[in-house]
Amino acid sequence: MRTPCLSITKLLALTSLVLACNQVWAEAGASNKGGRIIKWVDEKGITHYGDSLPVQDANRNNSVLNNQGLVVKRNQPAIAVKPEEDKASVDQQRHDRALLAAYSSGQDIDSARDRNLQPDETAIKELEQRMSIAQARMDANKKLADDYIKRQRKKPIPSDLNQELQNNSTEIAQIKQQIAQRQQSMEATRQRYENDKRRFVELNPHDPNSPVAAPGEIAAPVPASKPVSAAPAPKPATSKR
Repeated sequence: MRTPCLSITKLLALTSLVLACNQVWAEAGASNKGGRIIKWVDEKGITHYGDSLPVQDANRNNSVLNNQGLVVKRNQPAIAVKPEEDKASVDQQRHDRALLAAYSSGQDIDSARDRNLQPDETAIKELEQRMSIAQARMDANKKLADDYIKRQRKKPIPSDLNQELQNNSTEIAQIKQQIAQRQQSMEATRQRYENDKRRFVELNPHDPNSPVAAPGEIAAPVPASKPVSAAPAPKPATSKR
């Protein structure tokens, strides 16, 4: 029975690989004065050994090995904060400081909201009055057109009256659009102050005017109203004999 053996070519290749690895290991160990070697894998999946990480691989996971090749420490670099995330954090802190400086309670935020809603509310009332006037003009012009058609059945309505009806329709459409824009503005204002109030409560949970109980505190229960007792029914009178 013949014993399988490695060919001379494979044996030489294996020997060369072992010698190359030993040489890399020896160079890495020699260059490292502290007796430790860093191991890491680059973006192409190639494993490297050395006494320090190159700049392009500074944010990669790496392991620290001793002279025997045993892992003594694993390093996971901190994830760098993206510039947009850092800017969002700074903007939030600035907004929080302005919020605490501008208001002393949740009721102050409600009052500021109501003041900022007043211009839109006033504008909507004025637009509704204009809408009523424009609609009345259009109704009057429509009546003129109907009367003209009844009198002059075979003739179209005058061009000036037809143009007036088109102008009335355009004006009403514009007023409706302006009212819708004002209503959207009011909704955005309400939402903005609602968000500010919610954030204010988070930053200042001990606000006595806040409906939300502070962390660890139990909101005071609302006293239940006492039931009104019905008056006792009068006893039936007993006749005396």
